[in-house]
Amino acid sequence: ELTVANNAYVNIGYSDSVAGWIRIDQVPASGEVAILDKREPGVSVPVGFVLSAQADASSEPQMFTLRFTVGDGNEQFSVDSFPLPTGEFHYVTATLYHRTRTIHINVDGVRHQTSAVSQMFSATNGSDLFIGRPAPEFAGQAEWLVGVIDELLFAGIFYDECEIAATIAAGPFGICTGDSDDDGVLDFEDNCPFVPNPDQVDQDYDSAGNACDCMPYSDDGISGAGEVRGLRFGTDL
Repeated sequence: ELTVANNAYVNIGYSDSVAGWIRIDQVPASGEVAILDKREPGVSVPVGFVLSAQADASSEPQMFTLRFTVGDGNEQFSVDSFPLPTGEFHYVTATLYHRTRTIHINVDGVRHQTSAVSQMFSATNGSDLFIGRPAPEFAGQAEWLVGVIDELLFAGIFYDECEIAATIAAGPFGICTGDSDDDGVLDFEDNCPFVPNPDQVDQDYDSAGNACDCMPYSDDGISGAGEVRGLRFGTDL
């Protein structure tokens, strides 16, 4: 159990994302397991969100399905057609895109929901976030999590497929410990994560190290140079 106090989830942009590695070891045959619960207590209509899991009774060995509930519970988005095995890590993301008022749910790199919503699940910036257990005011609605939650992300960004795929490829410990180029600098701090550069030299201060910057002395460009086509050579040229 971990309780993160007020303002743990703040709408700072056009979208809000919840993401993390989740391993559920036990799901009761009846009832719901709380993974994340951030709802405003003491109001007539609860606002906020709940990420939970339910046992999938049709599967052996035990599997579960995920449910993301927004606001007062009238909007529930379930990944019922994709039961997940217990005892394994799964990467789960839910992103609310404010501009189009849609929610996007991705499990293990597969998009399962793109649905319209009428409410914003980041509406409760004054309430606590409960990780691995239901909020006390709603304790009767779900049981505590038996399992592991790792590398939990709460951010005002649209967590896109490219970032999700990179995180899954790195594994459940990749964000904190991954060093793709083995230069002694972890990827999340490395200004060239795929080209060895232990010195981290960045002469134009554009956040791309000299080792992977096609214009290392100018901050006008940081991407790799494109292919030059139509080149010819010979004694008469």
